Amino acid sequence: MYAKRFARPGLAVIITALPACDNVSFGGIQLELRPPEVTEEAAVPGSPSPDASGEEEPTLEPVDIGDLIYIVERGEGSSATILPIARVTPDGYEPVPDPEEIPDLVERFALGRWEAGVEFPLVAHGRRVGTFVSDGTTVEDDSTCRIRPRGTGHVELAPEAAVLDRLLATEPSSAPVREPWTPLARFAADEDLRAGSLNIAQRLIPTLGVLWPPSIPEARRDLQPFASTPGDASGFAASYIYGDRLAVGPTNPRAYSLFVLATAGESRYEPLMTWVQLAPDGKAYPRFVGSHALRDSIASDVVLEVFGETERWFTVLGVEDEEWSALYLDECGQAPARSGIRTFDPPGSNN
Repeated sequence: MYAKRFARPGLAVIITALPACDNVSFGGIQLELRPPEVTEEAAVPGSPSPDASGEEEPTLEPVDIGDLIYIVERGEGSSATILPIARVTPDGYEPVPDPEEIPDLVERFALGRWEAGVEFPLVAHGRRVGTFVSDGTTVEDDSTCRIRPRGTGHVELAPEAAVLDRLLATEPSSAPVREPWTPLARFAADEDLRAGSLNIAQRLIPTLGVLWPPSIPEARRDLQPFASTPGDASGFAASYIYGDRLAVGPTNPRAYSLFVLATAGESRYEPLMTWVQLAPDGKAYPRFVGSHALRDSIASDVVLEVFGETERWFTVLGVEDEEWSALYLDECGQAPARSGIRTFDPPGSNN
């Protein structure tokens, strides 16, 4: 016979609710009950996260510093960066605040200003020529003599604007869309423009009391179309350098730069203004970035990037009381030489 096997009766155990972190013993087994830990992944979305001290991190607020003028510099393909140059006010231009003046300026700069997808009008000669689309990125930029916020994104340009590596950008709400843009491609390759820039240098350099360059075409380091009034691209901006480069770096006592804004006259190009900078007065060699009617709808102000011995900076030139002068200068930059900026009467004037 086989012996019958009977199942043992089950042991009923009732565990009542216990306070958190209580120790409970069952025979030789000791249990410790704890509440579940809340991981970062399990936190409520959008809730502030405490720092190591248990305090919540403050929420960053947008910084309101008014309208700005920007330089957009193109990179590979359609990629580009955007850098604020100065604030545009009814009274002129003021510096962009320094990060030491506004806490968290770089981190806050994108908020409400160039968040991902925000579009900035790109302008040249008083007309819109394209769009800069921000990707929302902001970093600290030290490529100029002062710290600025720098954003990244891509550009969408009119076909004719593909010849431009640097453009001006305005705030999204402040740039009007005008009639189709006058193409610049023909000016970039216009032999008449090149010949005019050589002719004007041959006429001006002897009046400066400086050394004659071995070759004016080699001394001409930059040549770009210029509009003395919005929509007009009949003039040019040219930089001539003797004994140096149009770049940041050491110079020599005999070096100088000549910057010219010229417009077309009846039979030849005529200067509107010149800026002569001799090395002994401090290296400050300008290059044209763009012109735009920033303060009013009639006269175009001129934005320049200027190269010194150790830094580069920005300057804005414009006409006040019928004289060209520096309306804005990065405070860390070298000022134009005394009497270095000269105003000429426009062609056809009776003065």
